[in-house]
Amino acid sequence: MRDTQLSQNLSSTLGLMKMKGQIIAQHEERLRQAQLKSDVAALSELIADEIQFVFLDGSVTTKEMDLEAHRTGNIRVQSIDFSEGDIRCLSDSVVTATVKAAMVVVFQGEEVRGNYRYCRTWLERNGRWQIVAGCVSRCL
Repeated sequence: MRDTQLSQNLSSTLGLMKMKGQIIAQHEERLRQAQLKSDVAALSELIADEIQFVFLDGSVTTKEMDLEAHRTGNIRVQSIDFSEGDIRCLSDSVVTATVKAAMVVVFQGEEVRGNYRYCRTWLERNGRWQIVAGCVSRCL
């Protein structure tokens, strides 16, 4: 009897983890679409107020800095194509996602092309998933 209960609990836990992974995959796609459209409202929903995001040069940006760059056209994402990714549930409310992306971005008037790896930490609060931390690296 105890083995059956343990098996059911494990099965239930694995099912929840799979579901959360699917939710984050959908959110990653929503994020990609919002970046392509510079959809500040959607970006604002997906990014937590306290986010810390580390760029290639080591600089750290805030939510407002990111939103402002999209609002003003200082950054325009022309294409993002995901080629691989991994999603890991760390707890009931914390999930990490890594994606490799071929991108074309116009930043401060200059076109930048390349392959990048993003790592994002998603946190669920009050039934809503948001990015609380992230970083990007250039793939060589």
